[in-house]
Amino acid sequence: MKKVAAAVFAIFILYGTCVSADDKMQEIIVKEGDTLWGIASTYLQDPGRWPAILKHNNLSMNDPNGALPGMKIKVPMLLIKEHLRKADLTYILNDVLYRRKEQPDWKGAKIHLDLFNEDGIRTMDDGEAHVKFYSGDILRIARKSLVILRPELKREEVNLLTGIVRTGRTKVITPTAEVNSMSAGSLFKARVRSDHSTIVQVEKGRAEVLGIDTGKKVVVEEGFANITFPKTDPSSPVKVPAMPGFEMADFNSRGEVIISRSRQGESAPDKTVKQAIRSNSNREKSETDKAEKLITKNSYRVQLSLNPYFSRIILDQVHPLTEQTDVSTERDYKVPDGRYYRRVSYTDEKGMVTEFYPLPIIEIDTVAPRLEVRSPENGTSTRQSMVNVDGTVDLGSIVTVNGHPVEVKSDGTFRWPLVLNSSGENKIRIVAKDLSDNQTVVERTINLRGRGED
Repeated sequence: MKKVAAAVFAIFILYGTCVSADDKMQEIIVKEGDTLWGIASTYLQDPGRWPAILKHNNLSMNDPNGALPGMKIKVPMLLIKEHLRKADLTYILNDVLYRRKEQPDWKGAKIHLDLFNEDGIRTMDDGEAHVKFYSGDILRIARKSLVILRPELKREEVNLLTGIVRTGRTKVITPTAEVNSMSAGSLFKARVRSDHSTIVQVEKGRAEVLGIDTGKKVVVEEGFANITFPKTDPSSPVKVPAMPGFEMADFNSRGEVIISRSRQGESAPDKTVKQAIRSNSNREKSETDKAEKLITKNSYRVQLSLNPYFSRIILDQVHPLTEQTDVSTERDYKVPDGRYYRRVSYTDEKGMVTEFYPLPIIEIDTVAPRLEVRSPENGTSTRQSMVNVDGTVDLGSIVTVNGHPVEVKSDGTFRWPLVLNSSGENKIRIVAKDLSDNQTVVERTINLRGRGED
């Protein structure tokens, strides 16, 4: 017995002292009758480190096979298996949903929800959320955003499929870019637009932006922003003024930054930005003057802007007001894809004009998702009654094969074993649909040959 106790003490010295008292802890609820060795085997990367559990929980036992009563114990996160490490949902505003890995249904999230690898968080029209990782870094998720979380050993990671996040240490991966902070205390915002491009704006420190399609890297310094379009190198960073909260600079199709105006006490944008501001300002004034002249009795005036302050108005129109008019659901504005703030004012039959009232923000997305089907090739002949449908799709898309929902993995790939219905010609229809109901369709024809056929 003394030899066993000495061995346990030696292991404790070997493993227990490897864990710093300052390590972040994760709480584990022990099942009734579970043993110290069982807990270590289930949760720890190295089951031999079970003495660390003793050290951090003041358990008076020296037998790893001894049963533990149903209780809560603390374990250093750095020792826990990667797929079991969790993040904490520390803040919720309005409607926020979550989805567990490989589960189809989204559910309402609650404060301090435990989040694990491949879990998803989705903020709705008026929702926001904060996720805290074991390192202490906080991922702030803006409204109408979708992220997949991956708490990692040295660097936490998230997939941003749509919307905006604001973070410091966390690696952000989007459909077109990978963003890494390059200095302690860095703070940056990343946005995925409806055209799948990625905008990165650095508030503090610096960040590296890697173009996923091209492999080109660009360093974005504090006070700068850049954009990465699909299948294009990340653009050169452009100086931009600081913007509060989740507000970010935007870019046009030529990669030129668009900002309404520089703010007092902040750096003014460069020459290209100033020219864009001047041009936009002149165009907006002209459109506003036209709208003013068109205001008539029983009409409504709607304005669209890229920011909630309406300092840059993208659209200003006046329309007749009838009993059938539903201003809040209108979407056919003939403006480029993007996220727009809206407001409306009314003119009654006496010519009295109301103040502007806010309308729900809209996301205009007319770009169909990318869908590539690798196999089977069109016109293939086979004697096998089952074929695998393989391909890749833009993240965040829903894929169906002949009407059957297909799981899309975190890297955008999918596979579906399809049973051919009959001998002869078989039609396969693969559909990818995004959150705005834009869809891409690929069709294949497969010939199933019976035995004896050439």
